[in-house]
Amino acid sequence: MFDNIFSPGKSESHIHVGEAFFLWSQLAAWYDVHEFSEEVINHVKDSDLRFILEQGEKGITNNIAKLEGVLDHYKVTFPARPPKVLRKPIESMMTDESFFRMILDITQSALFVHVKSVNSCLNDSVRKLFMDFLFQEIQAFDILVKLGKKKGWVHNPPLYKLVE
Repeated sequence: MFDNIFSPGKSESHIHVGEAFFLWSQLAAWYDVHEFSEEVINHVKDSDLRFILEQGEKGITNNIAKLEGVLDHYKVTFPARPPKVLRKPIESMMTDESFFRMILDITQSALFVHVKSVNSCLNDSVRKLFMDFLFQEIQAFDILVKLGKKKGWVHNPPLYKLVE
């Protein structure tokens, strides 16, 4: 539709300092989420939640690889990586419901981060990367809400009824 206006040309070879910051901070966040996700997978007992987390872990690993490639391309220093081998976990006192709520909160926060990243980027390929992350996060949030409703893990505020 817009091909005659926005014809693909040579790729942009520079990013501004804000884009470098968002790339760096998103990679640092993905590293943290990866480490947290592996820990949670080691503790979760609910098979549905475990399956969703394991599928999500594949996406996390893929997104980390994408970001590392972009940071390497633009010669942006990487944040510290988490350890490759996680220690064998001790038994957790947390419930699957508590893990679920923490993951849902992290996902909600990530939505805002992705929107801010998209909003701040002028480089087309970097903005596209962040838009892809945003769409993935929206899908993950939708899946989590559906699971949480099925399991009764989503906090439901009381219904509002107009008093006459």
